[in-house]
Amino acid sequence: MLLCYLYVFCVGACCGSSALLAADRIPEKRSIVKGRSHCTYCNHVLTWYELIPITSYVFCKGRCRYCGRKLSLIYPCMELAGGILACICFFRYGFTLQTITSFSVIMILTVISIIDFRTLLIYDKTLFLLAGAGLVHCMGKGNVQLLSVMQSALTVSVPMFLANRLIKDAYGEGDIHLMAITGLFLLPAENILAALTGTLCAGVSALFLLVTGRVHKGAHIPFAPYLSIGIGMAMLYGNNIINWYIRTFLG
Repeated sequence: MLLCYLYVFCVGACCGSSALLAADRIPEKRSIVKGRSHCTYCNHVLTWYELIPITSYVFCKGRCRYCGRKLSLIYPCMELAGGILACICFFRYGFTLQTITSFSVIMILTVISIIDFRTLLIYDKTLFLLAGAGLVHCMGKGNVQLLSVMQSALTVSVPMFLANRLIKDAYGEGDIHLMAITGLFLLPAENILAALTGTLCAGVSALFLLVTGRVHKGAHIPFAPYLSIGIGMAMLYGNNIINWYIRTFLG
């Protein structure tokens, strides 16, 4: 079993690296499947062994072998995160299609989060990818009901849309679309849990940034990274959390 987790971790680390590559290229309208990876400083094309997740960064001591410039820690961190997230999905679903689909959803959410963090934008193509992966994940569960999907899609997105009409720029349009799409693979209660978790995380983060003076009052902060945390948690363990809440506080 340990070898299985090691294999899953390695695959996840590679996917984490690919997610970062996609997040770099999509805003620049570059292909995410064509073109070799290269050093962002000297543009030297990297060899296959320089693309091995985590280990290549360690062996190169965090620097480009050609120009000697220091590389960002985001590369090994993303690869490590990808490996860990893949293992979590495997632990949750085991040898099933849902391990692949849930991890695909999480990786797409990661791409969306990185781009939103950098640009405050959510691109349509990433939402389409999320919708496709989410739909396959939902179908893998079986017993999909159209009414439940519609309820889930509207449960959070409609209140966000109305809030935007009352308070200017309360939410970005991309955030509203994101929460509508999650209705494809989250139940209504799970979607609400995802939104509440994301809002709580965003609130704590915003308070910290304000107190430390890193942002000023009224500044826009990316919301997708926090929503993605809630969505991922709700997708993997939403039902468990909701049942625990009902037993503990309503039972």
